[in-house]
Order: sequence, then structure tokens, then C-alpha cells
Amino acid sequence: MRQFRSLISAIALFNFVLPSAIMASPFYVSDRDTHSVLKVASDGTVSTFSTGISVPLGLALDGSGNLYVGNYDTNSINKISSTGALTTFATGLTGPDGLAFDGAGNLYAANYNTSTISKVTLAGNVTTFANGLDGTIHGLAFDRDGNLYFGNCNHGTVSRITPAGAISTFASGLSSPEDLAFDRLGNLYVSNYSANTITKITSAGTIATFATGLSGPEGIAVDAEGDLYVSNTSNNTISKVTPTGTVSTFATGFAVPLFIVDVPEPVSLWLFVFSTAGVLRRPRAARNKGAVLTRNAGRFCLSE
Repeated sequence: MRQFRSLISAIALFNFVLPSAIMASPFYVSDRDTHSVLKVASDGTVSTFSTGISVPLGLALDGSGNLYVGNYDTNSINKISSTGALTTFATGLTGPDGLAFDGAGNLYAANYNTSTISKVTLAGNVTTFANGLDGTIHGLAFDRDGNLYFGNCNHGTVSRITPAGAISTFASGLSSPEDLAFDRLGNLYVSNYSANTITKITSAGTIATFATGLSGPEGIAVDAEGDLYVSNTSNNTISKVTPTGTVSTFATGFAVPLFIVDVPEPVSLWLFVFSTAGVLRRPRAARNKGAVLTRNAGRFCLSE
């Protein structure tokens, strides 16, 4: 079925040809100790995309291919154009960590230093979206209904904020949850830094261990085929995790890899594959992805 969808997509859209299945998209990785954002090709080749970022953390892509980076030390968010031009997009944050776009193009940032979440408009105006969250807030992710999820490292939980602003605990019993990522079926994946595992939470709320054997997992990205890419801060690698939970090394050569965001596949293909699968989801106006920082070998979770 996967081959059939890919073949029909290639014939109908004339812009996508693969012999058997959708290949991994390239993705970006924030690399803390090199003060840079690196680009990882679909074959695992690593190259430098942008440098000169003090402490790069969370990453998010908008619909035009611009990359946004949480800059912890400068309390700002940088914008990197598709050609690599680096500018300051927003200031007045407080230790910005994970980033995520909503369906309207607003950017949200987890503030490590104040346990708040900020909303940043397209014009770069910053307001407080949620406060009093009581813990270390790291990765952010939106579901298809516009609910915002965040990991709380101190309490071992993932919480959900509805579009109306109601906050509730979505999952508990996690082990230093860092980054979050949804797959196309609505399953949520969470990196557990302390346990070196990935947890899968279904849309019905069922929690199970999805993958083990990671090494200080932080950032997560999910491609169109359901493969996960995970940054390992303890051995400075990127792991690939198949939909069945098989873990392998995908890329090496990092200093301290943190957040990950994948580069969108062609929009026409994305719409075709998702409609064929019967999954309704907002157009990918932006891509969110991330993980977490650490001042020692890894991150900031105060509970450690």
C-alpha cells in the first residue's frame, strides 16, 4: 500500500519519484557547543547551516522555509532564512527552549527561566500565553485540534492546553520528559532523558514504552513514514527509530545535539499521502520540533 501511494503520487504530481517508499526528509539540528544549526541530509551527511547563535535550543520552521531558533543566553528568538541569513526575530523571552507554531502562524516558546509559555506573532510581538506552570518546561507540540502540549521535566508529566486556555495533565509517570512530537495518526512521542527511552501515547491516552537503548534522548522529529529521529546528548549522535521500535545510528559528528526539526516534504505530496490515509490535519503552515538544553552534559531539568 505504501508503494502504491508513492507511485500514484509520483505519476499524478510529477514532482516526486522514489523506487519503493518515501525517503527520510533532511532535517535541522541545534548543536549547542558549536553555537550552530546543522543540516542532516537524507543519507545522514551533516553540514553547517548557520553559526553564531549563542546557545541554540528549540527549532521550528514556518511555511516559507524560514527556521526559528530559541537562543537561551540572549533571551531571544533568531530567524534564519532559507538562504542562511541570520536575524533577530523576537526579544524579551526568558530562556527560550522548545518552539512550536500554531495553525495561524503564531510561534510559541517555552521559557525555562520563568516556567511560562510565550506567544509570538508574525510581527515578532511577544505576550504571555500561559504562566504558573510550576516546573521546567521544555518541548512543545500542537495536535491537529490546536491543543498545545508541553513536557514538564520536574514532575514527569505531559500537560495539555486547549485553545480556550484550560490546562490539564495529559500523561504522567514519565522520566524527565524533554521533547514531544506527533505522528500523522495523532500518536504523541516523548523523549525520556533519564530513562533513555521514548514513550508513545496514543490519541486515546494509552501510554507504552516505544523504544529503548537511547543515550540521553532530547529532540524528536517524525517523518512521513513514521520513522523517528532522536538526538542523543550523551553520545552526540542522531538515532533513527522505525515504526516497530528498532533503533539504529543515523548520523554522527555533533557536539551536543539538542532539538530537531524536519524539512517539509513537497506540499502537494503531503496533502496526497495524508488524504489517502484518511487523516485530516491542518496544512503544514509550520513545523515544530525540539528537545532540551543542559549546562553540564545535557539539560536543565531542576529535578536532577
